[in-house]
Amino acid sequence: MELKVITVYCICDDLIKSKNIQDHPRSRMILAEILTTGKENK
Repeated sequence: MELKVITVYCICDDLIKSKNIQDHPRSRMILAEILTTGKENK
């Protein structure tokens, strides 16, 4: 399970960097962390 989380984080981080998206300077979490830990609403 830990390997899956790390893999998803790396994919999100690479995608964000490739799109040249910048994190807000005052944010406590970077965007890749938010996308990795996000929960689907059902």
